Amino acid sequence: MSQLDNATPDDIVIISFSGHGWADAQGNFFLVPADGKWAVGDAQPDTESLYSAADLTMWLRAIKAGEIALIIDACHSGASVDAGSFKPGPMGDTGLGQLAFDKGIRILAATQANDVALESANLEQGLLTAALGKGLTPQGGPADLDTNGKITLDEWLRYAVQELPLLAQGAGKARGFTITQRPGSTVAKPAVQEPALFDFTNAISPVVLRGAP
Repeated sequence: MSQLDNATPDDIVIISFSGHGWADAQGNFFLVPADGKWAVGDAQPDTESLYSAADLTMWLRAIKAGEIALIIDACHSGASVDAGSFKPGPMGDTGLGQLAFDKGIRILAATQANDVALESANLEQGLLTAALGKGLTPQGGPADLDTNGKITLDEWLRYAVQELPLLAQGAGKARGFTITQRPGSTVAKPAVQEPALFDFTNAISPVVLRGAP
């Protein structure tokens, strides 16, 4: 049994994925593992070899931790929650966004649904991962947005949202696969990589990552 299956309301779970992401023309999002299959000449990958947003929803639903955060540093990762029609609310759909609303899961996506995630040759990592790393230092870090000497989980995630567009200026290549534009879509492509934080709690996290608890 996975250790995450043994999590209790006294536990904190932070899951981070940095790699490739892909979304189909309908906006269905997939994580692409190292052994994901996309044959040369095929219009799309073998989705059976990928991990879908539905898979993520199933796994996260089973976790009973008191605080859960999911970080996705991958192309089109905003589509994991919002494929264009998601509206959070009671008795909603069965997708990842609704689960985040119901369980108070914070989900940080590196990009909007129709955009790519970038990586920097200088930083040698994805921009979201770099922004998160910059926010925390052994002494504290700039993610202390309210300068009260403590960095909470939600502050850390919000800092990355603010910092990433600054790192994106002049950044290098995309680190994933391109999405086929959805038919009829009029969404303009962001000028720079624009992350998305889905936090329906409207509350300060009790989890203190740096500073006095």
